Amino acid sequence: VTFGSLGCYPVEHLEVVEIEPVVIDGAKVWKDYNHDIISHPDAMFTINDGRNHFFCTTGRYDVITSDPFEPVVGGAANLFTVEHFKLAKACLKEGGIMCQWVPMYEMSQEDFLTILRSFVHVFPDSALFFTGLDILMLGSRDGLRPDPQNVAAKYDIPAVSNSLAEIGMNRPEMILGMFVAQMSEGNQFVGDGPLNTDNRPVIEFSAPKSQMYHTVDRNQQILHDNFTDIPDFYLESFDEESRARIRAQHDALKMVLKASILRAGGSHTEAFQLLDEARRLAPQSAVVANEISSMLLRSANELNKQRNFQEAWYQYQEVLKYDPDSFRALYQMVILAMFSNQPDLAGQFLEQGMAAYPDAPMFRALRGK
Repeated sequence: VTFGSLGCYPVEHLEVVEIEPVVIDGAKVWKDYNHDIISHPDAMFTINDGRNHFFCTTGRYDVITSDPFEPVVGGAANLFTVEHFKLAKACLKEGGIMCQWVPMYEMSQEDFLTILRSFVHVFPDSALFFTGLDILMLGSRDGLRPDPQNVAAKYDIPAVSNSLAEIGMNRPEMILGMFVAQMSEGNQFVGDGPLNTDNRPVIEFSAPKSQMYHTVDRNQQILHDNFTDIPDFYLESFDEESRARIRAQHDALKMVLKASILRAGGSHTEAFQLLDEARRLAPQSAVVANEISSMLLRSANELNKQRNFQEAWYQYQEVLKYDPDSFRALYQMVILAMFSNQPDLAGQFLEQGMAAYPDAPMFRALRGK
């Protein structure tokens, strides 16, 4: 899907390095979700280990994106080492950019910072963007200085704007609204500590200890505590109205992080009040809407487990206001309506769920019941 999104841009050469050949066949099945990237005339499919490809290729790239397995998976830590990042940097053209995905779930704070520290060690001038359960690190071979005009120009390409609209990014300033921090080696954010290296692959042995743990809230605390202003050069090409929108979305993002921390600490009322304030400040922000929906869903699930069905019902309804096709909310609404002996109401939510997910066996099973 990531590769398919990249295929929306006008490129001379587009290459994916995939270690498992059968994934190429799988991509054909999922063509409706990956822009039918298999049929892209300029797409090249290289079957290799991504790290080994960097080691032996003579190619030089304008953009490299790395979206491997989570570090908790055995062997994946090799794609989060200093040496791997150095190999990637050596494969960048002048002015080239690397985008590194890092999850915040199933990651202790120490492991999370170790990976960030390792990336910043190789790309001293980098930027961190928040996407929800994950972050994106942007690093450049020659110093990161994004061109907002170039970003805005990409929205004039219909395939690109349509692809970004699928995740709620309808305007270029929405991307800058996800900015968290400008990084530099040795700064307060990453601090002193270990690096993940080939000779000392600490992540390979420590990350599995966090398996099955929801550590997002703890790592969001790190982002919140090190939140920085958007650099002026990110904003200089936007008009004043757009700058105001970007700053509003940026401020709302910090509120969302704070709300998540409050909810994790048991301060639910304060958390939802802060979320409402963030929503008023940035009503168009997809990140804010997604976080509100996600937090409401977690809260509703907890209430459901506690058998507080009435409060859970109200919160699932709130989830559907932000995300009308929320699978989990629709599914639970059907079950709660059935338990409260309201078959007609259950049928309405079931119909909505099956319209959104016609092939979902869980909804088909509910229809059978």
